[in-house]
Amino acid sequence: MPGIFINYRREDSEGYAITLQDRLAKHFGEKQLFMDVDNIEPGIDFMAAIEKSLSSCEVVLVLIGARWLDATDHQGNRRLDNPHDPLRIEIETALNSNARVIPVLLHSTTMPGNDKLPETLAPLTRRHAIEISSSRRDYDLERLISTLEKIPGLVPMASNSDTTAKPAAASETVTAPSAPRSNAVKHGIVGAGVTLLLLVTLALFDSEETPVLNPDLDPGPTPSASLPENNAIANVNKVQSPLQAATPIQNVVQPQIANVNLSGTWFDDGGTRFEATQKGNKFIAAGFNIFGMATKQIHGTVQGNTLTFTLQDGFVETGGSGTLNADGEHLDYTLTQGNFSESGQLHLNHTRN
Repeated sequence: MPGIFINYRREDSEGYAITLQDRLAKHFGEKQLFMDVDNIEPGIDFMAAIEKSLSSCEVVLVLIGARWLDATDHQGNRRLDNPHDPLRIEIETALNSNARVIPVLLHSTTMPGNDKLPETLAPLTRRHAIEISSSRRDYDLERLISTLEKIPGLVPMASNSDTTAKPAAASETVTAPSAPRSNAVKHGIVGAGVTLLLLVTLALFDSEETPVLNPDLDPGPTPSASLPENNAIANVNKVQSPLQAATPIQNVVQPQIANVNLSGTWFDDGGTRFEATQKGNKFIAAGFNIFGMATKQIHGTVQGNTLTFTLQDGFVETGGSGTLNADGEHLDYTLTQGNFSESGQLHLNHTRN
């Protein structure tokens, strides 16, 4: 049964919730987590499943972002004032259970006062909160994990315990130390490095000079503009990768670019920062203004190296699509709404260059 319940409002903190779920799943295992997106099967009574999971959880994380307090429904009424609001019911149920309830304040959000909350949610303000900021996300997440490890009933995965190091210590075989984390990982690119490296490798096979490597498929440029055929093949054999060595050159087929992972910190041409998370082909990103407030939300689907998405900026919703460049660090996008069209570029972990 799940030991950690993640309570969040989608339009307020879905991107943070997915990022948090991924990090906690790696440490505690997916079976100890509950988040409605992944844990409720189609056709199941939503509230019944929520209440059942809450009754068995050791800890409930209440994610509070910039829009948590004042989120409204289609009629303009504040959602927290509705007794039937699912998020409110989850928190009320958690406060009346034996679970430890931890408010998680996202990116400089402050805990609302008693006078801003319904009476049934007022006890939440007396719970000690933990902050997660984009500028120190890794540190804050590790601090949260350390707190959760101390809660009885929550067991880290065996791969994260000290016992996993014993076989290596007993072995006489000397292994090379693992490479240090890159700066990209330190700034929040979760699991994207290996995938993007593969993207760049595959893109090399699809470059403009590829026909020179296989003259049987394409005659290529004239002899005066390139090396002789034998020399070109000889030079390739000297530096061929394991992938090339496994397949004769004459049988190489131009591969399609595989699905990529767009998780990480992106900046648009104007310097707006987007904290993005991709899970499967689902893409979520939150855009922050210069004051650190989440003002934009992106929801999209990734297919190959193409992202199709909608951008929610306040009350304005715009459709768009983007294509990841071969370097894995730039995404060309186009926004469209009626006759309006705007193109730009997102830059991974840095501003415009």
